[in-house]
Amino acid sequence: MQVIAARVTNASRHALPSNRAWAIKRIGSVLIRSDTQTGKNVAKKKSLEADADIRELILEAAKERFVALGLEKTSVRAIGDRANVNSAMLGYYFGSKEALFREIVGSIAGSLSVFRLRELTMLRDQQAGPIPLKCIFRAYAEPILLQDHPLQRDAQVYLRLVGRLYAEPSDPLAAFIQAQFTDVQRTYISEIARTAPYLDTSAIAFRFSMMVGAMTFLGARMDVIELLSGPGAHPDSENVLDRFASDWATMMSAPSQAPSAGVDAEHTRTFTPV
Repeated sequence: MQVIAARVTNASRHALPSNRAWAIKRIGSVLIRSDTQTGKNVAKKKSLEADADIRELILEAAKERFVALGLEKTSVRAIGDRANVNSAMLGYYFGSKEALFREIVGSIAGSLSVFRLRELTMLRDQQAGPIPLKCIFRAYAEPILLQDHPLQRDAQVYLRLVGRLYAEPSDPLAAFIQAQFTDVQRTYISEIARTAPYLDTSAIAFRFSMMVGAMTFLGARMDVIELLSGPGAHPDSENVLDRFASDWATMMSAPSQAPSAGVDAEHTRTFTPV
């Protein structure tokens, strides 16, 4: 029995180095796989960051070209040259010039809509009753007219893009742009109707469309106020915004007349895309 026990003990002692070597090899293999996976994750992260950087370069270059030349006169090559990428890469990320235009417009319109809906929600929370018309108009016009607003740069790009689009009519793009704002505009019109229940919806929509048109022009050419006011007039954007909201509140609250027989009722329900 002692001999057998001794043999077992000796066999175990001889097996230990082999087991230890296997364990070390196993641990090393796991560490190598872990390092490899980590390396892949890092590479993937860098690739995604590079993709985001390239997309941003292309978007910024496209904004500049579209504003300067308009959609029709801006070529894919001109955008690529400005972004320092080839045309194939621009096509890979966005597909076409029109798709790139839609991306820019959709992004800016989305930011404007989020701000306007958030402001309207805050006004509802603050008011015990109907929201004053001036507050409603101010909330809608603020990112367009207030020069130090966080969205002002994008708003200016958007105004110039829309201006170019008016000069180069494109029904599909015009419909796309309007679709970005229709829901928000209807929300504001519904809020105005609660404040001024004596006005019918078509009258509110008609006046709201005129307001948006005036806001668009004023946002793009606020210098016209200084030009028309004469020497020494330097309108502050905060004062302009306050005056704009106040004046349009007064105009909106005026009693309306029924559309004449020559006025297309459907036309009064169309909006202006800003």
